[in-house]
Amino acid sequence: MQQQSKSKFGTTAIAVCVLVALLTSCAAPPPAPVPATVAPTATVAVPTVAPTATAIPTLVVAPTEDITEKQYIVGVQGVLALYTEATSALVPLFTQAAEDPQLFLDDTWKTQVGGMLGFMKVGAGITSELIPPPKYSAHHAELLIAAIHISLAADLYAKGIDELDPGAVQAGAAELNKGTDALLRSDAIWKALH
Repeated sequence: MQQQSKSKFGTTAIAVCVLVALLTSCAAPPPAPVPATVAPTATVAVPTVAPTATAIPTLVVAPTEDITEKQYIVGVQGVLALYTEATSALVPLFTQAAEDPQLFLDDTWKTQVGGMLGFMKVGAGITSELIPPPKYSAHHAELLIAAIHISLAADLYAKGIDELDPGAVQAGAAELNKGTDALLRSDAIWKALH
């Protein structure tokens, strides 16, 4: 019986990366230097497309006494914080990899990226569990669209890294851009409500 290889960024690994990142206050160590005496073991083709450094919107919140609104707002703020943390870290990580493709083989770099992909997946999961008050239904619909794209982006980035597949990394960047566009649409809806 042939044993299938498992992705280094499976669900358990992502959960562990998120837990480690949370326990260390999201501080990731710098990538370990590669000694000059070590010859590269593989040539890695890296796409020039990195995640776009687009700012994730934040909620401008008016005071409310409605507990359902408060719960929803706190949930959305948490999701946006996860997305912001992830994208803020991924842009420089992929920029480094574009300059030094051997990072795609570096376990420290892959762990840092994996942690941020975990943040993206957790944020998408939380979004799907939020229950919006009726007045926020259009806003939430855009958040759900963003979550779908962001979750798919995380999966594609992980696949691209695991399989050294530049096409998957480029597809991940495209999905992340679609997710960011949906977040910006949700922000416009939010602002129109407030």
